[in-house]
Amino acid sequence: MTGYQENRKELDSLVEQAEVLLGTGDLARVLELLTRACRFAWLNYAGVFLDRRIESMVEKIADELNQRFPLSPAAGDSGVGFLMTSIHDAGGHSKIAWRWMQADTEQSFSLLLTAQGKSPVPEQLEELQREGRVACHVLEANLAPLERCRAARDALSKAPLIVMNIHPDDVVGAVAAACLRHSARAIFINHAFYTFSVGISFARALACTSPAAVEIAVRERRVSPQHLFWYRNAPEWEAAQISVDPAQLRETLGVPEGAVLLLSSGTEYKFYPLRGRSLFDLVSPVLEDRPNVYLVVVGIRSTKPFFQGPLFDRFKGRIRLIPPVKERELLNYLAACDIYLE
Repeated sequence: MTGYQENRKELDSLVEQAEVLLGTGDLARVLELLTRACRFAWLNYAGVFLDRRIESMVEKIADELNQRFPLSPAAGDSGVGFLMTSIHDAGGHSKIAWRWMQADTEQSFSLLLTAQGKSPVPEQLEELQREGRVACHVLEANLAPLERCRAARDALSKAPLIVMNIHPDDVVGAVAAACLRHSARAIFINHAFYTFSVGISFARALACTSPAAVEIAVRERRVSPQHLFWYRNAPEWEAAQISVDPAQLRETLGVPEGAVLLLSSGTEYKFYPLRGRSLFDLVSPVLEDRPNVYLVVVGIRSTKPFFQGPLFDRFKGRIRLIPPVKERELLNYLAACDIYLE
């Protein structure tokens, strides 16, 4: 049995437990189990990118929530609703959100964060808040699971359009979107297209940024092509004056003059193997054939066993793993590289 088949057994076990509990009406425990299942499938490839059983249970929880706590019709609207798990000063999910709100100066925004915790928000969001263009709502950490879903639903209830930009294990966010599926249009940002996701079923459209995202959406998630559209995450620095010194950064990274610098960046989990291969496996033949090629990956916090071993020993000095940096600092790395690997 392969590794991902073992992972599928664990996922199925969690989902089946949730299905049994759903019949008893213990929604709090169901939410906990679904969150565990989604987090496991996110971080441990189980052969699936979407689980219809989970989507069905999320819908049933939403319908039960709406029945227990009816939502009064909202007067007016609160602009575009952004539904997020959390927002930070690094990472693609966060950049998509604040860059969208920066670029669309004609709209006001209501940003809901379901699990921000004590993490500080990025400077770009603070700037938008000071300008009065964004109202930010953070769910209280001490709320019970079902109350979190209800609070998220209520906070977004006046938004006629909801942008879903949630983490793959944000069941609370998915339930909130399901609660509002008949009263608001929602689009799902398909940023982490190569990993498990929850909540896509409750969006009217899926925003893709690459041909690979489209292929996985259609073939693996069974999304109808007519529900897909293209989204370009415009870089912030098109309208910013930021001074960079690529040569100095390359020297700091230990990249000799004339060498080719490959760069990739993202949250650490994005560099875990998928179906047995990772970005490092794909790049290693290039490093093997061309001694003047260097690889820098920004976003690696840990020293987990995966980021060690023979491959890293063989190319010691030519692979550099850098902790996350703020998006505005990442510009320096982008300016210094020759080829960016997505």
